[in-house]
Amino acid sequence: MRYVRVVNTVAVELYDTPEGVFIVDCFYPTIAVQFVEAPESVAAGDVLNADGSWSSSQTEQTEQPAVEPVVEQTEPSVIS
Repeated sequence: MRYVRVVNTVAVELYDTPEGVFIVDCFYPTIAVQFVEAPESVAAGDVLNADGSWSSSQTEQTEQPAVEPVVEQTEPSVIS
């Protein structure tokens, strides 16, 4: 079964338990209460709506431009 830890309506952590194992069997109770049952299709970043349905964060995204790393060149130091 899939469980999802939700923070501010966003799925931040996924946990799949083996058959017959519940989230309360895996975590201390104060942590286990942060998880809700969710369909297998829910992914990190998805949003839990007020009606209990999920909105996918995997909407069509535009391609992001590549980011070139900035490398600062320095003169080698000489130890005397």
